[in-house]
Amino acid sequence: MKKGFWTKVFEDTCLYFTVASAVIFVICLMMTRSTVYGQLFSAFRMLMLLGFCFVSAIANRSLASEKTNEFTKLLIHATLTFSGFFLLIYKPLIDDNIYQAELASGSYVAPNVFVVFGIVAVVYSLIYGISFSIRSKEKKTKNKNSEYKSVYKSSK
Repeated sequence: MKKGFWTKVFEDTCLYFTVASAVIFVICLMMTRSTVYGQLFSAFRMLMLLGFCFVSAIANRSLASEKTNEFTKLLIHATLTFSGFFLLIYKPLIDDNIYQAELASGSYVAPNVFVVFGIVAVVYSLIYGISFSIRSKEKKTKNKNSEYKSVYKSSK
């Protein structure tokens, strides 16, 4: 039985969310060495992470489309990934940090959005480049193993 588009998206979302949560958990344990920093695992932040994982799963499923060319796939994937990151991870995190600083009667200076955009673009380019080269190699191997059939030569 073939799985539908949304079934695959939800499965990928669950996988990404599990891995991202585990990585955050391990990083927090390594940094604090005794207990998990509870504010990092707030319900709101985890909900935003789940939303970003959902957007990422949709973006990755768009790469599987055979109806569009590679550049359009890249454009759709990059747009979804960048907008998902900034709307669901970066902006809520900055807003929460500003709110926490105001509660503590302090001030918080957010990192420059262009610096963050540059870092995200470099990481995205590295990951997409590795993924693209692996897919390209797989396609070359598949095409190399297939037998060429001439369209112009009549078979008599």
